[in-house]
Amino acid sequence: MTETSEIIVQLADYYPDSELLPPIRSPERGQVLRWLAFCATNLYEGESRKLNPGRYTTGDPA
Repeated sequence: MTETSEIIVQLADYYPDSELLPPIRSPERGQVLRWLAFCATNLYEGESRKLNPGRYTTGDPA
């Protein structure tokens, strides 16, 4: 298991008393998972491009 969001979900499910995520059948769970997926895909990509510009361009980074 290497995906951060999946690790968080697994930990939350194994340790429900930790309250990392809303309970499995609660209405809030889907919204939290949606934001978790958004952060894992969109925010990570932007930070990766900012921290490693050489991987995304052939020109001189500004």
